[in-house]
Amino acid sequence: MAPTATPSSAAASYQPDKTQLAAIRQEIDYNADKLKAILAAPGFQRYFGPMSGDKLKKSPAAYSVDHPEIELLKHKSFTATHLMTDAEVLSHADFRAHVVDVFAAMVPFCQFLRGAIEA
Repeated sequence: MAPTATPSSAAASYQPDKTQLAAIRQEIDYNADKLKAILAAPGFQRYFGPMSGDKLKKSPAAYSVDHPEIELLKHKSFTATHLMTDAEVLSHADFRAHVVDVFAAMVPFCQFLRGAIEA
């Protein structure tokens, strides 16, 4: 049986309440380029890949189906997860440095989400 990868670190706004979700979507509407730059950053891509999370099948009521950022706006949760097997964790030459690198790549994503909610 192949080893199972489990989350070793994650950042998310998982199932935000209605007010928080509206604020995040508004921030995406106003600053999609900023979020897209965060998601495309080499460190983010290296450790997290694409943002994941539950999505609507249709566009949210407040946004047109032809909105240029509709795929981002459909998200109901905004998640970035870094998966590693136990063997990968144990075989890392400098796991502490790896953790620091992963968290450094995660910070801009967290700041974007937090900034949206606190604005």
